[in-house]
Amino acid sequence: MDTEKLKQKILDLAIRGKLVPQDSNDESAEELIKKIQEEKAKLVKEGKIKASKEESIIFKGSDNCYYENDKEILFDEPLEVSNNIIWMKGKDFLFPMESTKPCGEEFQYIDIDSIDNKNNIINKKIIKSTNAPSRASRKTYPTSTLFSMVRPYLRNIAFVGEENVNAIASTGFFVCTPMPFVNPEYLFILMTSKYVVDGLNYFMKGDNSPSIIKGDIEKFLFPIPSLEYQNKVLGLLEKIMPKLNVLRNSQEELVNVVKVTKRKILDDIFSENSSYKSYYENKIPITDDVEILDYLRKPINTSERLERLSNATNTYPYYGATGQTGLIDDYLIDGEYVLLGEDGAPFLDKNSLKAYLINGKSWVNNHVHILKSKTNNKFLMYYLNWFNYYDYVTGTTRLKLNQGMLKKILIPNIPAEIKGRIVSQIENAFYILESII
Repeated sequence: MDTEKLKQKILDLAIRGKLVPQDSNDESAEELIKKIQEEKAKLVKEGKIKASKEESIIFKGSDNCYYENDKEILFDEPLEVSNNIIWMKGKDFLFPMESTKPCGEEFQYIDIDSIDNKNNIINKKIIKSTNAPSRASRKTYPTSTLFSMVRPYLRNIAFVGEENVNAIASTGFFVCTPMPFVNPEYLFILMTSKYVVDGLNYFMKGDNSPSIIKGDIEKFLFPIPSLEYQNKVLGLLEKIMPKLNVLRNSQEELVNVVKVTKRKILDDIFSENSSYKSYYENKIPITDDVEILDYLRKPINTSERLERLSNATNTYPYYGATGQTGLIDDYLIDGEYVLLGEDGAPFLDKNSLKAYLINGKSWVNNHVHILKSKTNNKFLMYYLNWFNYYDYVTGTTRLKLNQGMLKKILIPNIPAEIKGRIVSQIENAFYILESII
């Protein structure tokens, strides 16, 4: 069972207005808009927000036609939702972000790496005010949800809550603080949904650190239901999510056991105590058996790929350091290859993959080496996943295996027949392990 997909399916139903049964007493879209306008007029009067002449609220009327500010429009609904849900831009239901500075000797700082993106929680980091980075300037509230604008697909999203009161966030976040007609906990659910994350990913720009800007969130259309519906959803999720988390944790433990066991199998095959030890005594430079085809790779930034995909007839996988990162409308290579990370791969984690096999038409970016063995690609892949890269990689936070160091790697010089036998032994063992996940 893929618990993450199940979780996203539940959230998808929630934001569509289809997770809990519809009640005939629920507010209509028109009634919801009237209530929101009253709430916002009160906020303007209190000086908490400024009156806006460009406010936009889109809804489906009882005649099944779409209206924006009471005027009928043609609207391509980005998500099929219940009729009593309205569409609002981020700027129309989120308070404007505020800046602040650290005070006192120390403060809690929330940087992008403070977010546990598996559990969407904040790991506390207390630093001295004298050491505060210049980007530590986003004011947060207990009702805020932090949404990382840097690589949003990584889902560095978290609810601030009372336990992080007075924390200061990095400018890398959009601090989403909802107006009174949106429950803060419901907003967190909305911001972690596939619809929002994937939708905002579309606006990413940049190669080294693809990001969105605050205007992308301010202009993005969000489905907003009544406060009563939001509270019903939260009540149901409060019962469902703990059980789902237990399932996820059990599955993660099992996956980790399988990863460790796979490594043990590779150790048994390739280590000094292997029954194949005699074949490993003669080693050769990797280039004696392997073609390095890095000239075939080409990076394309996310925004360009998405633009090309919008008019694509066919799509092909787009690969990076640790696997497929998306799709593209064309291909550069066709055939079986081993891809080995150049930078960004977990080189020093012996249980994680550094190399993987691809087959068919595809496009490869410049964060991965393209390799082709003259004898057996699968043997090459397994050996490179077992290999110790400690003396071959450079860097501290982002390790890199450049082509020069790659060429210094030595590999066993053994007959193709023996390589095939070794591959069969590994694959049979791996098949049994993968069948239990």
